[in-house]
Amino acid sequence: MRLEIRGKKRKRQTFPKRLFALSFILVFLILLSLFLLLRIKNSSLLREVAQSEIESIAFDIVGRTVEEELLRGGEEYTDFVRIERDSAGKVSAITTDMQKLNLLKLRVINKLSEEMFERTEDTVYVPLGNLTGIDFLTGMGPKIKFKIMWVSSVDGEFSNSFTEAGINQTNHRIMLDFTINAGMMFIGREVGVDVGVSVCVAETVIVGEIPKYFSDK
Repeated sequence: MRLEIRGKKRKRQTFPKRLFALSFILVFLILLSLFLLLRIKNSSLLREVAQSEIESIAFDIVGRTVEEELLRGGEEYTDFVRIERDSAGKVSAITTDMQKLNLLKLRVINKLSEEMFERTEDTVYVPLGNLTGIDFLTGMGPKIKFKIMWVSSVDGEFSNSFTEAGINQTNHRIMLDFTINAGMMFIGREVGVDVGVSVCVAETVIVGEIPKYFSDK
């Protein structure tokens, strides 16, 4: 009688298909990301992203600085503008006090320059999808690190805005329009941009027809 001892056959080890598929997808995404990064580095999209990100941060900085300076000086619309009326109560002239406005501008610009000198740079993270220019990829993908570098170059000019606020009413705003120079660093490339930020420093509703005569002094 022959005893036959059979050993269990070893199952041949194969690379799991699921793991292979995941690895393939991962490699594909890495290669795609590298391709997009190199493409973005040499495209106008980088400048658009830099413009958008820097404007967002600059608006917060400027708005807060203007508000702090107005509160510190206790200034209001009537400190900057004089509205003259005739005997019938009709608005005859609107005059802005440019000396006071320029003093405010100087205080704000000095404060902004100091803060940007202290900040030196900010770090922002932008989803890779935002950098492709493809709408349905917006907000998707890994976040790319950017460094925003502030330059102590700030300039400001005043402008006036008159808009209808109702029947025989006009909303008058004095805007301080800033131009700020900054840059964004991305994969060793620096993109410099000039961003514009406008902030309202004084506002009121004028009842009555606005005269054609409007002056600065």
